[in-house]
Amino acid sequence: DLKAKADALFRSRSFTDAIAAYTRAIACAPENHALFSNRAACREKLLGSAHGGAKADLVNDGLNDCRQCVALDPSFAKGFVRLAAFLHRAAQLTMLDRYDYADYHVNADDRRESKIDGGILRGGSAKALAACIGQLRECEAACRTGLGLDQASEPLRVTLQKL
Repeated sequence: DLKAKADALFRSRSFTDAIAAYTRAIACAPENHALFSNRAACREKLLGSAHGGAKADLVNDGLNDCRQCVALDPSFAKGFVRLAAFLHRAAQLTMLDRYDYADYHVNADDRRESKIDGGILRGGSAKALAACIGQLRECEAACRTGLGLDQASEPLRVTLQKL
């Protein structure tokens, strides 16, 4: 069974191989929400060692998996936990990719000056800021939906508090 093989690879911490195995399992059972959730979990485990474009790819692919998971089973609370986590990471990456820190920046064109953690962000466009706000709003909605399904979900509460 492909899912059992993928699960065994996950347990052995072979996350890249597990992603490939879950992808094969999804090809055979595209209606199985758990396969998408588990593949997203593999991507989440790989995030800690990923950098740059590889990290962004993991986040984007994880988001796609989570969105498919909750579309297939809107009552699956763990899908919303993972979706919220990936949306929060996507918003962080959007901010990091679109802004750089500086001591001072003069507004020009669609650039905005903002105070964050005592520093001034520069280089960010209004479009990037709007994308980040959209991701955070979607993250909040995922948290609230998930908490509606599982009121005791600590990960969803923690993510909601970070917003």
